[in-house]
Amino acid sequence: MPGRLSENMLRAAQTSNLDTPARRAMGLLYRRLLELGLWRHIRSVGGAVTIGAGGAHFTSEDNRAFLDDLLITGRFCRDTPGGGLLHHGQISLREITDGPGLHLSLDDDNRIYVHIDRISPAVGITPDGTCRYDRLRSLQHMRREVFPLVMRSYRSDFDETKKDRRARLELYDAQRAWCEAVEADRKEESIEAGVRLAGLLAVEKESARRMAQKLYQLAIDSGHEDFAPAAAFGLGTLLEERNETAQAQEAYERAQASGHPEFGPLAAYNLGILFERLEQFDRAKEALGQAILFGHPDITSWAALKLGDLLAALGEHEDALYSFELVIYLRHPEYASLGAISAAKLLADLGKHDRARAAYEQAIGLGPADTARIAAEEAEQLERMANQDLRTN
Repeated sequence: MPGRLSENMLRAAQTSNLDTPARRAMGLLYRRLLELGLWRHIRSVGGAVTIGAGGAHFTSEDNRAFLDDLLITGRFCRDTPGGGLLHHGQISLREITDGPGLHLSLDDDNRIYVHIDRISPAVGITPDGTCRYDRLRSLQHMRREVFPLVMRSYRSDFDETKKDRRARLELYDAQRAWCEAVEADRKEESIEAGVRLAGLLAVEKESARRMAQKLYQLAIDSGHEDFAPAAAFGLGTLLEERNETAQAQEAYERAQASGHPEFGPLAAYNLGILFERLEQFDRAKEALGQAILFGHPDITSWAALKLGDLLAALGEHEDALYSFELVIYLRHPEYASLGAISAAKLLADLGKHDRARAAYEQAIGLGPADTARIAAEEAEQLERMANQDLRTN
């Protein structure tokens, strides 16, 4: 069976439009699924995407059931809303691995898109089945893979079909692009290329990281309305990773102060996480509050969820419930129900079971289907525990 599958896959690759990164992603997926006995689910393979290290899309007999089977193996986890920020509205799974790992998402076109994260941020599974992320690896993943994708949407002449845009994710081509732009005195292009190059250099040797800092600083000093705050945010992640927390804080604050609609709230959120790690909880609360005030369609709800979790951990239960209620009020298609579930869990812990049940019912009504199912399961568990307590008493 394995030999025949390999031959079939080779023929498909030779006759399809898969580019090299897509074939690489499907090759890794094939090996993983063969180990797990799940390759039989795959029905068609095609295309290519430009996320991460490149990838492809495929379909199975039942895409949702296939992803559920992956989760059951314990080798994959479900992205949290923050971890799947670029895949909102989708089911997003990551491979739990030390190094490069698969990242799969079910899109609205009923295809499963798969690519390889060069640096997988997922290191385990939380009790509720979502990914447990390593902060250092998350920063590396954000800077090297997520950050360039977010940033390039602000390029005024960006064309999703340009193949050279994909190539610049590689270090050599990024260096060449930057040099050519500088030599031709194309200022805006050189700033953007410099920020991208910095993101790649930042994961290289120490001398390369110093060059990355210089490139980020050049972009910051340019005052460009998009690339300066992007560079400040990128510099902040680099410095935080190196544990230069004071300088990281300064860079994040600069990005936040720019008021940029994307990198401003991202920087404020990262500031909150940084301060929490330093156990400066008042400053963490303030930073997360600032991230909320930006009014970003995704990050506002994401930051409010995080703030609620932090407040609950600090024993500030009423404020935590208020934060979760804000998430519900904002009616984000994914985060609103998570706010209701978080509120229900806290209320249950406080012994307020009637309010907890009502919050779970609200989560079920808000959807989406996967979150509603989790809420229903937790509500049933709450009922069982309540009934058991009654029998005991």
